[in-house]
Amino acid sequence: MNTPKITKKDYFNGIMAVLNGGGTDIPIADMVAFCEKEITALDTRASKAKERAAAKRAEGDVLMDLVFSVLTDEPATRNEVFDRVVATGDASDDVSVAKIGYRLTALVAANKAVKTEIAADGADGKSHKYAAYSLA
Repeated sequence: MNTPKITKKDYFNGIMAVLNGGGTDIPIADMVAFCEKEITALDTRASKAKERAAAKRAEGDVLMDLVFSVLTDEPATRNEVFDRVVATGDASDDVSVAKIGYRLTALVAANKAVKTEIAADGADGKSHKYAAYSLA
């Protein structure tokens, strides 16, 4: 005797039928087992996602450590910090001023760096204010 395969769609339709007060061909115990299996799968997927996120953060910390290592007590703009990071030769090819700025903001939030404003003359001859970062 060949029993038909019950798909996820069948299980969900059966659960909805029971919740709406109707009946279904699928035994309640099988529906409960299906729900438990799906919950376990969701927990496993969430756990693996956390592991992947932690691994990505660890990779990002390499650039954060590099940015922190080039900071000094002298305030420096994002572009100056970017130039210092590139000059070390340890930066990856995809490093950008925006990525450096993100790491600088994270360092300020972690109280490892201090953000100040400095005034400098721009290429147009006008005075501009720039954010500058230094060690805390």
